[in-house]
Amino acid sequence: SAENVALLSDALDKLLPARNIPLFLIGYSGGGVMAMLLATVRDDIAGVVTIAANLDTDLWIELQAVSPLAGSLNPRERAESLGALPQVHFFGGVDTVVTPEVVMSFIHALPAGAPYRLEPVAGFGHDCCWERGWEERVTPALRFLRAAGAEP
Repeated sequence: SAENVALLSDALDKLLPARNIPLFLIGYSGGGVMAMLLATVRDDIAGVVTIAANLDTDLWIELQAVSPLAGSLNPRERAESLGALPQVHFFGGVDTVVTPEVVMSFIHALPAGAPYRLEPVAGFGHDCCWERGWEERVTPALRFLRAAGAEP
């Protein structure tokens, strides 16, 4: 919700010595959603990495056949404002919670030329295995963010 995004933004303000420090945010699942939403309200987010994040919550609700999320914001609806943000999105090849099509729906909503990278990981589900080989995956992702213009 907008209130939760504002609370997290306030928490970042309290943790940071100065707001002019560019940040990379990394978020898993709903944390990835929050990272993307934070990037829509802050000017110090230099890049975002998401892992198994439901970046189109409306499609996710439909595919999971669950009740709508009351008051929740959908990153897909804000994709246009995220078009200049360097971003990397990891998703599991066998994830049945956040399926690849949920991530792809968000990607298709980004403006042309948006600096993003998709990282499908074969054999990974929603809860399984993300910690395995993380350093080997995150290092190239951070290199991509930097090459795309992000400065942490």
